[in-house]
Amino acid sequence: MLLNLDKSIDRHLVDKNQLCQVFANLLKNGVIPKVREMRVRFKNSIESLDLKEILAGHLDFFKIQAERVHISLCLEAEKGDFRVKVDRGDKLMKNFSDILNKARDMGKRRLAVAQAADATVLAAVEDARREGIIEAILVGFPEEIKREAEKAGVDLKHYMVIEPESRNSVAGDTVKQVVSGEAELLMKGLIPTGELLKEVLAKENGLNRGRTLSHVGIFEHSDFERLLFVTDAGLNIAPDLKKKRDIVQNAIDLAAGGLGIHDPIVAILAAVELVNPDMVATLDGASLTKMAQRGSISGGRVEGPLALDNAISVKAAQHKGIISPLAGRADILVVPDIEAGNVLYKSLVLFGKAKSAGIIVGARVPVVLASRADSTASKLNSIALAVLAGRG
Repeated sequence: MLLNLDKSIDRHLVDKNQLCQVFANLLKNGVIPKVREMRVRFKNSIESLDLKEILAGHLDFFKIQAERVHISLCLEAEKGDFRVKVDRGDKLMKNFSDILNKARDMGKRRLAVAQAADATVLAAVEDARREGIIEAILVGFPEEIKREAEKAGVDLKHYMVIEPESRNSVAGDTVKQVVSGEAELLMKGLIPTGELLKEVLAKENGLNRGRTLSHVGIFEHSDFERLLFVTDAGLNIAPDLKKKRDIVQNAIDLAAGGLGIHDPIVAILAAVELVNPDMVATLDGASLTKMAQRGSISGGRVEGPLALDNAISVKAAQHKGIISPLAGRADILVVPDIEAGNVLYKSLVLFGKAKSAGIIVGARVPVVLASRADSTASKLNSIALAVLAGRG
């Protein structure tokens, strides 16, 4: 495909911003993904133009734009032509239907549920079983589980029920299912989060990787063409810089490994985008950005500090004069503390009517952690997410 830019760009004075806009429009309109190779030729002498200089600082822009349609671009100047090579990748997962379909393709995983005597938990587990993504081991007291199963309309003949030695051993007995290889995933039922995670972190169980555990919420919203990740809104109360580094890495590993999002973009949220010594969130944002640049955080790109609007809206970032190819394009939103995260999380669900899922990551196996107030659909989404997170 040969594209003549003579009508779009002044052939006597090539402006790099015009050039970028032309390619952005091509990406937006779906032109580039339809071709394997595209050559752009200028009528004036291409040899007089330094294309590398024109494109300096804009390669990330093209790459990020391309990722929205999940392709990769290789930009190069060759023999007087500007050539764009397009390589298609797997379909980018944009919603929970995609996540569920991918989980089905992976085959059934074995899920151990700690204190499974909860009707909403059992309903979600049953939905996941019927979707063909899990087989479940229910840990708890049989009579209590039977009572809750009847409320949920769940037939227990499809499940293995394991009675713990005592109420104090429920968490330990559930984690043993993973340690022994009988299960691959964990789910919190009617049990305090701390009790279950204490067993996950216990050295003797071998599930602790020495990294801070963190909660990652994922949201599907009609106003966004991509899934949004929010972390940590459910576990770490006021993480310091070291813990935030782990929180960022955990989220990147989930996005890139579990969901196949290449080089995900992370925004470190604060109230403002300028570094203010009196605002710890801005200092942490700047530090985490530099840590990513120096390799202390890998697998994704980090920008911060950014206010929420500048993290998810390109227009807002441009209006503020923020010069960054990452601003406005975040996949992962890292909140300063659990209070900000909790408000953002619930606002997306209650006001924004977003679909959601949430799991705990950072250990050798993911843990499905759902609030009792979460819908059955949200719990099913969380189980499907855990299946992807726990692959391999």
